[in-house]
Amino acid sequence: MVPQPVCESETPRSLLPIELLAATRDKHHALNLQILKNLPLCVPPASDSPILYAKGMAVFGQIYYAFEAHLTACLEDKEFDETLRDLYKRIYVPRLLRSPRLRRDLEIVNMRLGDHGKQEVEDISERSMIYYRRIRAALCAKPHVLLAYMWTMYLALFNGGRWMRSQFFSAGSSFWLGQDFPLSFWDFEDPTGTASNGEDLKVAFKENFAEASRLLDDTQRDEVIDESKNLFDLCLEMVRFLEGGPSLLASPETFSTHIAATNRAADRSPTTGSLVLPAWHYVASLFGSLATAASNTVWRRKELSSD
Repeated sequence: MVPQPVCESETPRSLLPIELLAATRDKHHALNLQILKNLPLCVPPASDSPILYAKGMAVFGQIYYAFEAHLTACLEDKEFDETLRDLYKRIYVPRLLRSPRLRRDLEIVNMRLGDHGKQEVEDISERSMIYYRRIRAALCAKPHVLLAYMWTMYLALFNGGRWMRSQFFSAGSSFWLGQDFPLSFWDFEDPTGTASNGEDLKVAFKENFAEASRLLDDTQRDEVIDESKNLFDLCLEMVRFLEGGPSLLASPETFSTHIAATNRAADRSPTTGSLVLPAWHYVASLFGSLATAASNTVWRRKELSSD
C-alpha cells in the first residue's frame, strides 16, 4: 500500500506589526541616514528661527490631516460599511488625534515669523496639499489600509517623537521667538488632562491595533503592508519636495505608478545583509526626515548666499 502524503497545517502568519517592520526595513534605513547626517542643521546654531520646522511640519502634517480626517468622517457617516466601522472603532483613540494640535502650533509659529515667513509656510502648505488628496484617495479606495498610516505615524510619535521633541525644546525661547514653545503636537495628556509621556496611550493603541488587525483577511493584510511601503516612499518624496529637487508632485497618478513600480522592483531583488533596526529607530526616522529635508536645502542656500 502506497503511503499517503501527510498534509501539514498551514504555518500561521506573523503578527501584522512584525510583518510591517520587516517589509519597511530598507526604506526606513534610507530615511534614517538622512536624519543622522542632517538633523543638526534644523536647530541652533545652524538655524536661528523655526521657519524650517514650520515648513517641514506643514508638509508632513498632510499625512496626519488626511488619515485623521478620513477616520473621523467615516465614523460620523451613518452609511459607512458596518464591518469597516467596527475595525475603525477598535483602533480609534480620540486623545491620539494630532491635527488640531499641529494646526494650532503652526498658527503660533506663523504669527511669530511675520508676514514674509508666514507667507512662505502657507505657500508650501498649499502646494503640499496634493499629498493630502492622494492619501484621501488611497483610503477611499481601500479603507482598511488606514491601519498602515495609523501604525506608522502614531508609533513615530510615541517613540522617535519623544526624542525629536527634546531636540526642538532644547532650542530655547530665542529660537521659538517666544516663551511658550508651540510643540503641543508632540505632547500627550492623561484622561484628566495632566501632561504625561503617552505611555498609557501607546499601550492602548497597540492593543487596539492588534485587535483590529485580526479582522483583516490575508489579502487585506498584504494591502496594509504595501501601503506602509508606499507611505515610506511618500515620505521620501516629501523630502525631495522640501529640498526643491526632482519631484513627482505635479501628478498623483504619476507618483502612484512610480511607487508601484519601485515596490515591484524591490520585491524582485534579493535582500542582502540588512540588519533589523530597533523598533524605536524605525519610527524615529519619519520625523527626522522632515527636519532633514527642510534644513538641507535652505542651509545650503545660506552657505551660497554668504560667499
